[in-house]
Amino acid sequence: MNTSSSVSISPNVLNLQGYNTEILLSSSITGTLQLTYTNRGQTLSFSGSEILSEDSQLGQMVTVSLSDKLALSDFESLTLLIPTVNLTPDTRETSVQTIAIFNRRSRIHRGQSQTYMTLCLSGTAQQIEF
Repeated sequence: MNTSSSVSISPNVLNLQGYNTEILLSSSITGTLQLTYTNRGQTLSFSGSEILSEDSQLGQMVTVSLSDKLALSDFESLTLLIPTVNLTPDTRETSVQTIAIFNRRSRIHRGQSQTYMTLCLSGTAQQIEF
């Protein structure tokens, strides 16, 4: 009896693209998250404590601060929504679709001071052996 297809494993690499943007999220052998954000040729890298990871009913939310690394950015942060993905030992890669949420805060004193922009992303989720 082959039970390998009933065993579920989680991906440790997500490679996502959408509208001039590429996001690579990976978990190292020690479990440390690493995120690379590329937009229109500019690349920002984040790791460890620079990445906030939270579980929610929507899935895992991974947030990085863009304003710390990109002084000219209109956006303060980027949150990547990671859906639950189940892989099998036989199939260690699958396609995924998700969104990134960009958060902008302004210094105005009246009205809405926080706005959001969403970006649809698609790509692959993989389990890679280190």
